Amino acid sequence: MFKKKRGQESGVGAAVLVVVIAILIIVYIMFIPAGEREKLLEGKSSSSIDGDYDNDVERLNLLSEMPGKLTYLKQDEVDHDLPSVNLFTKTEGQVLKEKNSLYVKKAVFSDETDNMTFVINEIENAKNLLLNFEVESASGRMMISLNGEQIFNSELKLGQNNPIKLPKDLLKNENILEFQASSVGAAFWKTNEYTIDMVQVTGDITDVSARSAKMNFIVDEFEKKNVNKVKIRYYPDCTVSDVGKLSVTLNDCKVFSGVPDCEQLSIHEVLPYCLSEGENVLELETEKGHYLLDRIQIQSDLKETRDFIYDFQLNSSQYNRVKQGRAFVNLSMRFDDAQEDKEARIIINGHETVLSTDRLKYKDKINIFVNRGTNIVKILPKNDFYVAEFNVDYFD
Repeated sequence: MFKKKRGQESGVGAAVLVVVIAILIIVYIMFIPAGEREKLLEGKSSSSIDGDYDNDVERLNLLSEMPGKLTYLKQDEVDHDLPSVNLFTKTEGQVLKEKNSLYVKKAVFSDETDNMTFVINEIENAKNLLLNFEVESASGRMMISLNGEQIFNSELKLGQNNPIKLPKDLLKNENILEFQASSVGAAFWKTNEYTIDMVQVTGDITDVSARSAKMNFIVDEFEKKNVNKVKIRYYPDCTVSDVGKLSVTLNDCKVFSGVPDCEQLSIHEVLPYCLSEGENVLELETEKGHYLLDRIQIQSDLKETRDFIYDFQLNSSQYNRVKQGRAFVNLSMRFDDAQEDKEARIIINGHETVLSTDRLKYKDKINIFVNRGTNIVKILPKNDFYVAEFNVDYFD
């Protein structure tokens, strides 16, 4: 009797275990997603289904498309942050040339002239050029020429005289000042002569070595192909009354030319063709004054990926047969590459299923997602891949 009792207890324990396992399976099935639950109950895997259907099943094509390449857009903008830059011009008075003394003389039988040369590297950056000197001795008139053109013909007094302005339109990169005394005329016994000391050519020269800056940044193939518009941002620290025109250029495109609002963020928009694949150059230049340009950024706003949205129709009879389990609707795709991974979200009437395969074909039964009338299918790629064919078929 003892052995029989143990056998009975073992049988009861096994029965309890089976019940517990059954309950766990039921609970598991209740809590998995609806699509996966139907596939499990119908004995269908959630992965791709390859192969043909039975020949005795009637097939009706509801949708047939050739989507082509599906592109995954990883982001909606690309930012290129560039360092701050100081732009400025500096004007200073400079001595361009000096000579201790000059002597000129004119008599009936003698003529002594003198000259001095000076160089201006950038004439456009030079202004207020003056000839300064002190007269040590004077007789007659002093005649001065600049590059062959007379600019002065008058008597000078002893000591410091007013500076003589050098006309800018006569200036060259290399310049010659020629000095000579006036003719004695009929007074053949006279001699006109001048001795001048501390001869200087001075001017206001603007240093423009820091007036411009060039900054490079790289644009890759993805950004160039998907760019929708380009924005250039910078914050100008400046004083309006002290600065001149600011010019902003992106590659060959003129972005801005004028005086920006100082102490306010400036934003300029340029067309996508201004951006080049590979190296790009942003150039900033000021006419005068001091700009500190901070928070410089080039932002590419990217195009939205083309939505792959399709629709198909189910009439009342077809819909009823699907819901009764007497027919089914199948979604299928054929790709161009059997090796690459294909990842996408497929949304059918607002319900989502997942495409994940490295095979050449993909099939999925979508009975539980379909509606009577119009049905909407949307494909959202998670990587780039090519879809040669996309079909939705009704099987009865």
